[in-house]
Amino acid sequence: MKTRADAGGHSASEPRLLEIYKASLANLKRALQEMDILWVYDNSDIDASHPLLVEARDGEIRFLAQNPPAWLREAIDLRAG
Repeated sequence: MKTRADAGGHSASEPRLLEIYKASLANLKRALQEMDILWVYDNSDIDASHPLLVEARDGEIRFLAQNPPAWLREAIDLRAG
């Protein structure tokens, strides 16, 4: 997040960005169930491609990553393994 902000990608303060990030993850599980269509990408690495991890359509959730990152597992209560 800091790298992206330092590169000019965000104008909000770091504490505000962290607040938005945490709120977004807290709402992810509900959004996956309630949105008509929703895609979750991993943009953790600013210099890498941003792989599509999850696709949800009408409440049906399809995981596209074999090993979802920890932040995604935590946000939607997936247990590792």
